[in-house]
Amino acid sequence: MVRDRAFLGGLLFAIGFSGCLAPARRPSLTGVSSPAHPPPVPSEVPASPTPHPSPAPVVSFGEPIWIGRGGLLAARFTPDGRALILGWSVGVSRVNLPELREQWFQPMPAPLRAMEIDPHGRWAAVALENGAVARISLADGHTQTVMSLAPHAYWCGLDWSPDGERTAVQCIGPDRGDPIILIDWGAGTVREV
Repeated sequence: MVRDRAFLGGLLFAIGFSGCLAPARRPSLTGVSSPAHPPPVPSEVPASPTPHPSPAPVVSFGEPIWIGRGGLLAARFTPDGRALILGWSVGVSRVNLPELREQWFQPMPAPLRAMEIDPHGRWAAVALENGAVARISLADGHTQTVMSLAPHAYWCGLDWSPDGERTAVQCIGPDRGDPIILIDWGAGTVREV
């Protein structure tokens, strides 16, 4: 019985193998059968050029300049383009251009939520998490502060009037119904819009 299985397995292998080697006859639309042997394939295949990858371009921006206090939240150019005012999570700094030298740093009592520069480039206004709004002199970093507009603010937005004398600000805290406040820095008034 084992011999019969071996013989049968060998026979099936031979039939299967010979079927792979036998040329197939395909019917033709014209009624002429295809040749028994395919036409010879040329032994020399023309060599195609092997593409060589070009080297990746190397880009260099020079040596890094380390400026910072960690947690950059806002960056604004002064209108004259001579400085960059940076609002960090812990304060505000002025970096002079093009030498990238920090002129001053003013720490803040709470994390920054918003910052804008007045149209004339004299002041920066910042809104803080504790609800305070501060006006910072861009010349020397001197600060004037208005306190407690919206304590525990998680979002603030502010903008300057075209004359650079007033700031409109809104901070959103847990109450979510916080009003828009107009600060007149020269007159020292704070009122709801």
